[in-house]
Formats: sequence, C-alpha cells, structure tokens
Amino acid sequence: MTESRAHPAAETAAPVRVYYFDYLRVWATVGVVTLHSAWLIILARQDPKIDVISHFNVANIYDSMGRFAVSCFFMISGALLLDPGHRFRLRQQTLRVLVPLVTWSAIYAAFDAYFAVSDLPVVSGSDHRHGDVWGALKAFLSGPLAYHLWFVYVLVGIYLVVPLLRPLTALPAMRRDRLLRYALSLWLIFTILLPVVHHFWPGAVKLNSGAYPDFPSGYLGVFILGFYLHHHGLRIRPAFYALGALVGVTATCLVVYFEQTFRDGSFWAYSNLTPNVVVFAASVFLLAKTYANRPGRWFGFFSRCSALSFRVYLLHVLVLHYLRAISPLR
Repeated sequence: MTESRAHPAAETAAPVRVYYFDYLRVWATVGVVTLHSAWLIILARQDPKIDVISHFNVANIYDSMGRFAVSCFFMISGALLLDPGHRFRLRQQTLRVLVPLVTWSAIYAAFDAYFAVSDLPVVSGSDHRHGDVWGALKAFLSGPLAYHLWFVYVLVGIYLVVPLLRPLTALPAMRRDRLLRYALSLWLIFTILLPVVHHFWPGAVKLNSGAYPDFPSGYLGVFILGFYLHHHGLRIRPAFYALGALVGVTATCLVVYFEQTFRDGSFWAYSNLTPNVVVFAASVFLLAKTYANRPGRWFGFFSRCSALSFRVYLLHVLVLHYLRAISPLR
C-alpha cells in the first residue's frame, strides 16, 4: 500500500493513503483563495443599495462557493488525528503548525510595518502599533496578526484536546458510534441550531448558556464530525450529498443577500458554524469520500498540490493584499 503523506494540519503516521483527502485539500485551498478574493470585492462595495444583478452578488456567489473549505480542513484533521490506528504525538504535531504560525506572523508583522511607514494599507489582523516589536508580540499572543491565521490558532487549541478524545475513538466501533452521535447531537443543537433561532428571532426565549458545558462546541465539533463521516459515514444515498452541497451554497448566498438588503447588513451566514455551511462542508466531504477515493490520471498533480496546500494558505493573503493595495493592477 502507498504510504500516506499527511498535511501539516493533519499529519499522522498513516500506513494507507486516503486518496480523497488529497483531492479535498486542493479543492479546499481553491475555496479559501476564492472566498478571500471575493470578500475584497464585497468590502469595497460603496452603494448601500444592492441590485440582484450586481458586482456584490457576483462576489457573494463566489464567496459562498468557497465556504466549505475551512471546515473541510478541520474535518480532514479530525479524520486522521482521531484515528486510533494513527500515531499522534502532541509535541511534534503542535510544532508542525506552531513554527509556521510564528514564522508567518513575523513575516506579516514586518510587511505591515513597511506598509505603515509607506502610507499603504496594512493586512488586517490583531491591533498593534506597526513597527513596535513588543506590541506585535502582545498582539500575536492575543490573536492572529493576519486575519487568516486564526485557523492555526484553532488547530493548536484542538491539538491540546486530542489526547482526551482518542480513548473515545479507540472504543469498539458500535459503542463509539453511539457516543459520537450523542456528542455531535449536542454540538448541532447548542452550537449550530440554537444560534439560528437567536439570530432571526432575537426576542425568542434564550437559554442560559452558562448552564450548559462548552464541550463539544465550536470547531471541535467540526473536527469530530470529520472523524465520524470518514469512519462511519451516513446511511443516505450519495445523490443527497450533491443536493446538500447545492442547498448549502444557495442558502448561504441568499441569506447574505437577504441580510444585506432587508435586515441589518450582517454576514452571519458566512460563518463556518452555521447550518448552511456545515451542511455544505459535510456534503463536499462525503462527495469526495464517495467519488474521489481512488488515484486517477491526474492524481500525481493533485498530490503535489495537496502537499503545498498549507503553504498556499499561509501565503495567499499577502499576494491578495499586494494585488489589491500595491500592485499596478489594482
């Protein structure tokens, strides 16, 4: 069997290559670049009135189409790192993402310092005085110096919890299935579904969040979902995966347009922890698992691109910023 090459965000010592993970990483990388490119157009909108056919809605469509990407990266990590057959070493795994985080935070801080003294726009991230090393260090400890680096912060936090989860995923499959479905049900109710009620009906009864535990919550639920879908799957026809992806991206696009046109201008639907994005990401994940889990004619190309996906993720914001704010092409 071919040895697996693990992504920096999901490296393990897997004996068998999971082909669809390579394809999925490439799709997710394209999705991230697409949504960040479209977001720049959305932010540049000046006319408060939005026509159905407009630059805003074209960018909204592209942005919505890329919203599966980040969740799929988390799901790939969960599928690999929670697998009891894969070795997990907390120190080595954390350093694999922590070193690039420190390195690229320093790079973005240096570029922001240059942009600031040159009266150019800076890359948005944690607030700090550009050129002030101590200020940049404090900002690094409190949040990402570039907006897209939040993903790595979350990864590090999840890695710290993985040793607590692996005894659960090492249980016999039938018992593990019941416990995981219970954990995911809690996550779906309290993290994904209830916020929808509070968003659209703020006057509705609101549960006291302090009365409920925080686990499983947030992206940890996405992480566990990746393991569950990879190792257990869903008992539905594959045609529903394509339908779920279509419904997810369409709902995202329409809700954003509705919010911008008729409500308070929120971009809530773009959040990774909304039902529309969770359905979209899970559907794309299952589509890849069903139809792309084999080496094809172009697999060598996708494999090489997959190995570069984390580097592309770290770099692409700097390239987009250059094209938007500095390049003669702007």
